[in-house]
Amino acid sequence: MVRKFRGRVVDVPAQSIAPGAGKISLSFILPAGYKYNAGAPFYISWRSADDAALKITTKESAQNFSEPRFPFEIPVEAVKGQTTATIDAVIYFCNDEKEKVCLVDSVRVNVPLEVKAGASKLAKVEVTAKYRGK
Repeated sequence: MVRKFRGRVVDVPAQSIAPGAGKISLSFILPAGYKYNAGAPFYISWRSADDAALKITTKESAQNFSEPRFPFEIPVEAVKGQTTATIDAVIYFCNDEKEKVCLVDSVRVNVPLEVKAGASKLAKVEVTAKYRGK
């Protein structure tokens, strides 16, 4: 069963990536005073719109984890042409112990990529964490 995505969508600027083995590096910019909520059920999934241009080289296409590790790196094999990598993430972040306000961000990140000789082997993607209504 395929679930309908219900989070926000972020389209980041296009990037170039060198042919061959490389990585997409995803990180989040948290609001001031917030940190990741260790123990919460983080989730990240990824896919390429065109495997002939950019192939994700992990066996799995998603990962659940409770110890946040960012930047999160996705290994790829860049071949030729252009494609869009789509990364869905659910992250949890909280402020200080006194107020203990915890928030969740469900986000789909669209990363347009062009395979280009001389480019970096690392596509860095930074997304500002937000919560519903902000």
